[in-house]
Amino acid sequence: MTNPVPKHILLVDDDENVVRALTRVFTREGYQITSFTDPLAAWQAVQRNGTVFHLVITDVMMPGMNGRQLAEKICSLKPEQKILFISGQTGGIITEQDVQAHGWYFIKKPAPPADLLTVVALITAA
Repeated sequence: MTNPVPKHILLVDDDENVVRALTRVFTREGYQITSFTDPLAAWQAVQRNGTVFHLVITDVMMPGMNGRQLAEKICSLKPEQKILFISGQTGGIITEQDVQAHGWYFIKKPAPPADLLTVVALITAA
C-alpha cells in the first residue's frame, strides 16, 4: 500500500510566530508547507514555479500586499485555487460577501488548532 501524496499548502502571514506555529500544526498532521512572511515574495514564488498548492492560507492585513490582493493575483493565474483567509482583523479589505462571491473561505484568528485542521481537511478534501 502506498502512502498518499501529502497535501501542499502555501502559508502566508507577516507574523513569523504565526507562521512557525501553523507550520508545526500542519506538518504534524502530514501536510507539506511552503511558507512566507512576505506576500510579495509568496506571489513571486507562485509566478516562478509551477507548484500546485491544494490550498493557500493567507492573513488579510499585511504590509506591501494584503491577503485579498494576493488571492486575486494567484486566482488570476489559477482560477481554481482554494483560498483560506485567517485573520483577526480584516480592515474592511474582505467581507463575507467577497468570500461567498469568490468561493473563498475565512476563519477568525486566533483559531484553535483543532478547528483550523478540521476546516483545512474539509477544504482540501473537496
